[in-house]
Amino acid sequence: YYPPHTPYDPPQKYTDMYAKSSLDPAAYWGAVTAIDNCVGRLMEKLGTLGLRERTLVIFTSDHGDHFGKRAGGSDHKEVPYEECARVPMILRLPGMFEGGKVREELVANVDIMPTILDVAGVAIPRGLQGVSLVPLGRGTAKNWRTLVCTENCGGALAKPGAHSRGIRTDHHKLILRQHLAKGVPGLYELYDLEKDPLEKNNLFGKDQAEVIRGILVQFEAWAKETDDPVGLELAEKCRQILAEH
Repeated sequence: YYPPHTPYDPPQKYTDMYAKSSLDPAAYWGAVTAIDNCVGRLMEKLGTLGLRERTLVIFTSDHGDHFGKRAGGSDHKEVPYEECARVPMILRLPGMFEGGKVREELVANVDIMPTILDVAGVAIPRGLQGVSLVPLGRGTAKNWRTLVCTENCGGALAKPGAHSRGIRTDHHKLILRQHLAKGVPGLYELYDLEKDPLEKNNLFGKDQAEVIRGILVQFEAWAKETDDPVGLELAEKCRQILAEH
């Protein structure tokens, strides 16, 4: 589905549902509800066709939206903050991905393809950046990853601050940027997501050097594994900054 995406233009009845609510813009949330309705229709049809109990359904999104409240990227995305980087990941397949279960492990959209192959009984190629989520669904996962990374690589029309890496652990978010953009706290940001889930208090500094270096070690392994020389460069510059202060 293309929505919810600019221009926010769902059928008016869905926008009207949020006209008097605190959720803004109303048309965005109307578009979300319209998609929910469409997914419901899809699931109902799978049931009618007798396919619901043997069909893998994956519901996710490519990014969230900050509605112009964050600097350093585009007007509504391309920043590594949670409202843009953390998106739904809902899987359903009876006997494997059961309803009502919530997993807290770190996953990423690169995990979708190997998951589909695994469910289909097709060999997963070597060298993929993602891993199958089937062990999570079955409750057999061991030694799961402790870090995921979002990459904003920018482009010809991207604002300078869009070139960034957002490094997410179970507890922290470390942000590394190539360029300083208007309105961002700095090239580097560190947030304690348990105490500060809205990422308002930037903790980056020498007093957090041990935490930051621990994250960098994990990130450098990720960057090498995924062939990300820019990420390695950003990590090295971050180390230099810590050493200078």
